[in-house]
Amino acid sequence: MPDDRRERSRLRAERSDGVENRQRILAVATVVVARDGLQVPLATVAAEAEVGIGTLYRHFPNRAALLDGLVIRSLRVVLEAIRDAVGDAATALDAVRGYFYRMIEHRDQLILPLRGGPAVASAEAAGLREDVRRELEDILRRGVADGTIQSGLTPLDLILMATMLAQPLPNITDWDLVARRTADVYLAGMPPRSDEPYVRR
Repeated sequence: MPDDRRERSRLRAERSDGVENRQRILAVATVVVARDGLQVPLATVAAEAEVGIGTLYRHFPNRAALLDGLVIRSLRVVLEAIRDAVGDAATALDAVRGYFYRMIEHRDQLILPLRGGPAVASAEAAGLREDVRRELEDILRRGVADGTIQSGLTPLDLILMATMLAQPLPNITDWDLVARRTADVYLAGMPPRSDEPYVRR
């Protein structure tokens, strides 16, 4: 193999290893931060991710960078959950149900400000947060149009409910079942009220 091809192959392997290490660090840090808090030693994260502390610092030069990476990863999970829910839904209300159920399912992957995580710090995280808001706003607008969701609800209403559903309470053994039932009770109150007649838009 010519030297330049060998070098390109080596660089591709290094990039692949780097992506794999970054993903492993974020996955492990999600678990460790949820367990030990935001001030957990970075050496603990590196050890549990089975990478050297130097490798961790190459990807995340300080605690703030790692925490921001966790928020970005979490917001991507949320955004994917919303988009998957919309793709599977016949109505806007079905999309909200799918969003809630997916948040319950993916709760262990979430490190977010409303769940006691770090504040949104970077432009990338802020952009993803805005994408989440816009997607939920679109669902609500569609719900008013198709008659399945009452007017006046906001993306924050859905975000707060999803956050509560994704935060298990102590001493409840089957959180999936309880949270889904709670979601269904909430969803039952979302269609237009009897004194708010549906007007097709």
